[in-house]
Parts: sequence; structure tokens; C-alpha cells
Amino acid sequence: MSPLLIDSVYISGNYGPLETFPVGIKVSANGKVYVISKTQNGFTYYYGNYSSGFTKSTRTIFGSEFPTFEVDSNGNLFVFENTHISFGSSMEYYLMKFRDNNQIYRKKYLTLPYTSHNFYKVLSWKDSKEKIHFLASLSGYPSIYYGNSSNEFSTINEIDISQFNFLYQFSLNGFINLSDIFHHIEENKVYFTFVLSGRNDELYPTGLGNFNYGLTSVKNDQLQLPTNFKLHQNFPNPFNPITRIKYELPEKTQVNISIYDILGQRVKELKNEMREPGFYEIEFNASNLSSGVYFYLIEAGKFKDVKKMLLIK
Repeated sequence: MSPLLIDSVYISGNYGPLETFPVGIKVSANGKVYVISKTQNGFTYYYGNYSSGFTKSTRTIFGSEFPTFEVDSNGNLFVFENTHISFGSSMEYYLMKFRDNNQIYRKKYLTLPYTSHNFYKVLSWKDSKEKIHFLASLSGYPSIYYGNSSNEFSTINEIDISQFNFLYQFSLNGFINLSDIFHHIEENKVYFTFVLSGRNDELYPTGLGNFNYGLTSVKNDQLQLPTNFKLHQNFPNPFNPITRIKYELPEKTQVNISIYDILGQRVKELKNEMREPGFYEIEFNASNLSSGVYFYLIEAGKFKDVKKMLLIK
């Protein structure tokens, strides 16, 4: 048997006996190694490899919660911050990209309505083509968000928890706290485990759910921000009972997307919040509606558009 080789880095400082302590490690396809470490002020990382040794980054990742991180085949480090910045009625979450000691960007990738139950959880994974994906949930807001690195996480998808396929049937009065994840490439499904957090912080047993993973590819024209407001035709159409609606925003604006029946009555509000410029896609579940013609209306600043869709059960 070959001996186990351990590469160690001695660190001195004032954080107890050590300045930092490691909380995770990632290795890229080209051999670059990143070690995330806890510090007094948040987190930092070491980079290098086992032949030439490691260098401590001068970068600081702020926050009290352990960040979620992945590396791609080119040796880039992606860090999803698990803490937010509050702006009135919204909370902003940020993503950082590093290469060695260089910060390529730090940008907002998700804006959510403010909730006092702000336990935010991000899970990430890397597929066989070295594409990085994330899945995020926020206690107090019954949706899950996901995206990938095809377009530097500019397209974020949202799915309501009522659309999940659950292994066990139980009440969904609480909110999902993600715990683990698996992406089945052949089935194009995401399987995940979770804990339902009920009222008064009551915890229910862990469950298992899955959903169809809709973000499979990104067109090259989505690598740039939109130049115009646009509402796309839903797909599939006709549908039963789930369809997807895409829209584009060239600027930050308040967005409202609602569903109306043939009589002009609003039957569901899908979105009503401030959004950053970008390409978006949401899923609409009409399982509680009867067959017929429906309309979906977007209002984004001065832009308005409406399209027709057909539900067939």
C-alpha cells in the first residue's frame, strides 16, 4: 500500500492557538487546491497544490455562517455568501469569484423579500462538464432558487415548494431548510433532502423531494444583459398543469406577474418584487385551476405585456 501523504501549513496568530482553522477543501480538474478557513473576521482561503505548497489569500469573506463554495476546471473559486445585506423590504445575497489571490467579481445574484425567519441555505454541486450549479432556500419564503455558471449565474430560476414531488405526503405549513442534494443528469431531476421548519421553530422529520431541473442550457445571447423589456410565450403551451414563463429586464425595476382568467379575474400572483436586470424564468403550477384559457400579465416599471395560454386537463 502507498503511504498516506499529508501536506500541512503552519499558521500562527491570535485566534486561540491558531489564526484560522479549515472548514472545507475543493480541488479543480487542473490540480488547483483551495482550502476555506474560518478567521476572526469571517473566512479566508489558501490556494496552491501539494507539490509547490500553499499561499494564504489576502481576501476576506465576511459572514458568520459557513459559505458554500465550488471550483471549476480552470481553477476558479466560486463562493456563495450565506449572509445577506438588508435594504428595507428586501435582502440581497452575493456571489464571489476568485482566481488565486485575485477577486474577479463580487456581485448580487439573488434578491428576496425581507423575512425575520432569514435562515438562508445554499447547496452547490459540479456536473460532469465542470458546470457549477446552486440550489438555495430561505426560511419564511416557500420557494427554492437555482442557477448555474453557464452565464455567470445571471439567470436565476424560482420554483414554488408546492410543485415538488415528495416521497412522503405531509402538511407543507412550514418552510424548507435544505440539507443535501443530488443532480440526476440522465433524468434531468434534482433530488434533495430537507427539514420542514414549522411554527414556533418546531422541526419535523427530514423528507425527500425532487423536481424537474429546467435550467439545462443558456443561449449565447444571454451572456449579456438584456437591452429591452420582453415577455416570452410560456412553454409548454398548451400545458397540464405546469408551464414556464421567461422574461427579460434591462434595468432594475419592480416586477409584477399575475395570472388572469377569461373574465379578467386575477387567479394568482406569481411575482411582486424588485428585480435586478437580467434573464428570468419562473414556473406556474395550475393544478388548482380548471381547464381553459388564461392570461399572464407582466408590469415592470412602464412596461406592460400580456400573453395567452391554454390549460388542458
